[in-house]
Amino acid sequence: MVKIKQLDSNYPRLGYEIKKGLVIDLPRGDGKASIAIDNGSLYLSEGNCAVRINPDTIQMADDASLTVKMHCHEDENQLTLSDLTVDGDTMIHCSGGNNVVTNDSLIGHNYIDMNVNGGIICDSHINNSHLQDTSIKNSHIDYSRLTDTHVDKSQVKNSYTFASHIENNSFVELSSLGFDKVSQAKLGGVTCEPDPFSLKDRVFKNGYYIGNPENGYDPIQVADEKAYTDGLAILSVHGDIPYEVRSGDYEPSSDLKEAVKKQWEKLPDFNKTHTDELYEWAPYVKDVVKDDFVIDESQFEINPQQGLQR
Repeated sequence: MVKIKQLDSNYPRLGYEIKKGLVIDLPRGDGKASIAIDNGSLYLSEGNCAVRINPDTIQMADDASLTVKMHCHEDENQLTLSDLTVDGDTMIHCSGGNNVVTNDSLIGHNYIDMNVNGGIICDSHINNSHLQDTSIKNSHIDYSRLTDTHVDKSQVKNSYTFASHIENNSFVELSSLGFDKVSQAKLGGVTCEPDPFSLKDRVFKNGYYIGNPENGYDPIQVADEKAYTDGLAILSVHGDIPYEVRSGDYEPSSDLKEAVKKQWEKLPDFNKTHTDELYEWAPYVKDVVKDDFVIDESQFEINPQQGLQR
């Protein structure tokens, strides 16, 4: 049973609550959309905007929400929702085209903006991420911001990408990409030029790539997984992780934790006690090393105070 619901107590605008936590907002907001049911699918339409939902296939956790906002466009604006597991708060903005969100897990806080070119997000796990004009298939996205990007059979973790292709079992973490192509590759700590007019069409293929602390825009290809982990650890303890990424939510692997500890031991004591900038760029380092660095107070001479000196 679809319920007409006032979206904001301060405004008369009306939306449609399909089930607890799942709300559709159509452009007019007058509660007079056309509603039809066919073979278990629910259709809501208003002008050139249409939403098709399979309510029984959308599982909402307690206190989770999925809000869909459809916007007017000169072209048809269509969205299909089905087979979703929602555990958190997700917002979907749809601004035209034929868009599909199906067979996905939406975890945490997510924002999805789908435009007139049409987009597909299917068979994927989306966790605390921002997706704009992006297609995701058979992939896993964590704590990332993706714009105009295509991801297929890959994982993107704590990264920012723009106009990039990531596919064929690739893994991208703690990286900032622009106009890049990644195929069967693993990238960590890679960054791109901050000026969009200076971006190069880079190709990362069949290998391991680490950001270059000497020239961050020219990554280094390394031999194997161990060299990759060691390289990412070096970048981490020196605070050379791209500033655009959400590294505060990053969970390093057990191998990377051990590599970070080894690189931390090599740092001069001065670096270990002046960590404000390091913990800003790579805060996860603090959690890894906080129990391994203890100040030896015996090296400081402390005299008891004998009273005020005149």
